[in-house]
Amino acid sequence: MKTYAQDFWSLVRAIPVCMLTTRDGDVLRSRPMATKLDEDRNEFLFLTKASSHKTQEIEDRNVVNLSFADPGRDLFISVSGEGRLDEDPEIARQIWDAYAEAYFPGGPESGEVAVLHVIPKQAEYWVGGKPQQVEMAELEKAIAGGTEPDLGENERIQFD
Repeated sequence: MKTYAQDFWSLVRAIPVCMLTTRDGDVLRSRPMATKLDEDRNEFLFLTKASSHKTQEIEDRNVVNLSFADPGRDLFISVSGEGRLDEDPEIARQIWDAYAEAYFPGGPESGEVAVLHVIPKQAEYWVGGKPQQVEMAELEKAIAGGTEPDLGENERIQFD
């Protein structure tokens, strides 16, 4: 039997880039990040510069949010979790790709590479999947009947 968590990882796997949000004092800051997954450990992995603002923001406050979107599939995912940084070149090597090479020409051992682990605490996803004409008909029906439209699936997942 498939669980919501299995559905979640399957959905996230299909979206290679997310927006990572951190807190910079009282301001929220988001930036796009290429996502790698460690489903066995229930973690998201990212390569980042050890000297970047985001590493300082995560060291100050480790609460982060990841937002994934695939509007073409009517799929949206939000992940709330904790960020943890390390500078382990072995982990960096395991998730290294051509994209990383563009940002870190010195390679995973350069000393400027940090690995950001995001451990999800809670996630929520919304999957529509209905053609736009069907969604419009659902909206019109809901407005006319004073009910909430059925535009797809929404699930919340709690991670331990």
